[in-house]
Amino acid sequence: MKKDTSPDINIAIQRSFEVEMQTLIDLILNTLDDSKIEDIKVLHLTHRSDLASYVIIGTGNSSRNILTTAEKLSDKIKSEYLYEMKINIEGTTKSPQWILVDLQDIMVHLFTQEARDIYNLEKLYTEQKKTIDFS
Repeated sequence: MKKDTSPDINIAIQRSFEVEMQTLIDLILNTLDDSKIEDIKVLHLTHRSDLASYVIIGTGNSSRNILTTAEKLSDKIKSEYLYEMKINIEGTTKSPQWILVDLQDIMVHLFTQEARDIYNLEKLYTEQKKTIDFS
């Protein structure tokens, strides 16, 4: 049997992906807000990056705050989603300044204020047309 790749099917698949991404982004943003993460930015990178469709950047008030937020986010996603989602967390040292939560199509960067000022990831994406400010 031949695989149907008609434009209507492709559009339906794309819409389904967008709805799923928006649902996950909402869960992430609610978790970050509950954890008192500030200056949250969502960068839409679809068709601009092979690494992720979205990058979310936020600032915590301490190393402990960003560490517990990353763990809380991972736990919440695992409990909310029935299917197995691969979640990688990087930067969980004793006193982290920058933690990356890799959710495959969404990358969440949690910084202390000092680290965010140093690395200035937003500057890497200054040409992005779809940047949403949640502060």
